[in-house]
Amino acid sequence: MRCVEGVPESVQQLIGLGPGLTPSGDDFLGGVLIALSLVQRRDIAALLYADLCPRLLARTGPISRTHLAAASAGQGLETLHLAINSVIEGNVEMIPDRLRHVDRIGCSSGWDALAGAYVVLRACLVQPAALHRSPLWTN
Repeated sequence: MRCVEGVPESVQQLIGLGPGLTPSGDDFLGGVLIALSLVQRRDIAALLYADLCPRLLARTGPISRTHLAAASAGQGLETLHLAINSVIEGNVEMIPDRLRHVDRIGCSSGWDALAGAYVVLRACLVQPAALHRSPLWTN
């Protein structure tokens, strides 16, 4: 797969959006990257990160850049992974407890990352093929 059009400007504008060491926009993108990995689309996560990477130095801080680099490889807080996996596996009875733990991640970082993951998971449910043949990606 290769990137055809690149990351839309609206997505690029999320980099560094918001206050703090890990701005909300970065946390959202981290959630997207982690969820892509968990749904077995590390290829898309790698391409997305590669397209965002040149903008990171100028638009966000070192802690956030490190988090995004880890997320692009599917790495992140275990709490977030457990919450996302509970949804993927349909483990409904565990979701409330997992969300309580997500709520403890930073001021809003857990929820921001979960919002990014939600976008990926929603795409998988609404259009299962969406992650296979997105307008941004081609073979």
